[in-house]
Formats: sequence, C-alpha cells, structure tokens
Amino acid sequence: MVFGEKFRAEDDWMKGLTFSVKNTSEKTITYIEIELSFPRDKGAQEEPDAHDRVIYGHYPALPGETATPHPDQPPIRPGETVDVVLRDYDGVRDFLNNTHYPVSINQLEVSVGDVVFDDGTKWGGGGLFRRDPAKPGGWIRIKE
Repeated sequence: MVFGEKFRAEDDWMKGLTFSVKNTSEKTITYIEIELSFPRDKGAQEEPDAHDRVIYGHYPALPGETATPHPDQPPIRPGETVDVVLRDYDGVRDFLNNTHYPVSINQLEVSVGDVVFDDGTKWGGGGLFRRDPAKPGGWIRIKE
C-alpha cells in the first residue's frame, strides 16, 4: 500500500503491518518511534482519537543504567533501510477495544516520533536535543 491511498482490506489488515524506514541522516539511528493515530469517524462518539506507537531499537539508558540493545533490531546506519513491524497486533486491538474504537479501522495516520542517534542526540518535534546534565531524564533543545 502507499501512503495517502485508499485500499480494501479485512478488519485485521494491520496484522504484520510493516514500515520500511530509511535513515537519510548522516548519523546512526539506535531508536525510532513510529506514531500511530486512529482518528474517529465524523459523527462518532465524543471519544478522543486513539494513539499508539511502534518502536524499533532501544531508548538510551539514563546515566548509571545499562541499555540492552534489541538483538533483532540493530542500529540503522546512514543510507540503510530496515523494516519496522507491528509485532503486537493483539495488544493494539485490545487497546483500541478498551478505548471503544470500532472493529473496522478505516483510517490510520502515521508520523515519526522520537529518533535517537548513537552520538546521544535525539530528533523530535522538529528539533535536535541532547541530554540535560542537570536533569538526566530530560532533554535540552540544541537546534531547530
């Protein structure tokens, strides 16, 4: 399927959903979030849209912690492309059921969330960040 194009499918079309991700930066990616937004149909209940994410790699450890890289998800070097697979379809479906989302998913919005690089910087929300030395769990914007 191609982004922006409509297609016909069964209700479980997201099983095995795969995103091909290409690293177009000059840095090696160690972690990436693909954000999924499930908009409600117009005229649906007053429920908010449902949101979830698909993750590849490992989020950097805080100082004093040890990160354990995912053995099946190696870093993405510049120019490389990897497949990021929705591995827990049943978990997503349970989440959607709990938020009263219809069984038929007829629209999905996809965006890139945080991207963390092997030099310790992070891209997200249109900016580049580094860890905040005063608050190790926080980030400081260093570039738009």
